[in-house]
Amino acid sequence: MKHIPIIPVCVLLMRFSYVSILTLFFFSCSADQNQFKEFDSIAWKKDYKACSGQRLAMKKDFEQIKSKLKGLDQMEIIDVLGKPDFQRLEDRHMKSYLYFLEPASTCTTGKADAKTIVVRFNSVDRAFEIIYEQGTSL
Repeated sequence: MKHIPIIPVCVLLMRFSYVSILTLFFFSCSADQNQFKEFDSIAWKKDYKACSGQRLAMKKDFEQIKSKLKGLDQMEIIDVLGKPDFQRLEDRHMKSYLYFLEPASTCTTGKADAKTIVVRFNSVDRAFEIIYEQGTSL
């Protein structure tokens, strides 16, 4: 007769706790989409460099979520706003994401002094300032 090993209960509990921790980590790593339900992220992301003018039409919606974006990390910002149109490296290990609000100069109807939204991140990759700039130098 073969001996069938019995796994101790504590080993099963440890495995269960690892799975629980990984699940919790996975769900806590992205921005809570419910807090941005009034904002159409898909439409914003599709309007790369604001060439179709959709982002400018969404300015009021953006204003409603602007304060909720502060404190999010870079990946959470990308979840909501998509990849930035441009990135800028600042002093002291800080970075900025730039999103055109008006059509960029590379668009058919674009202009050189297009308005942008600048999301500035601190040295621990958290958004701490969100401002508008006119005629951003890239």
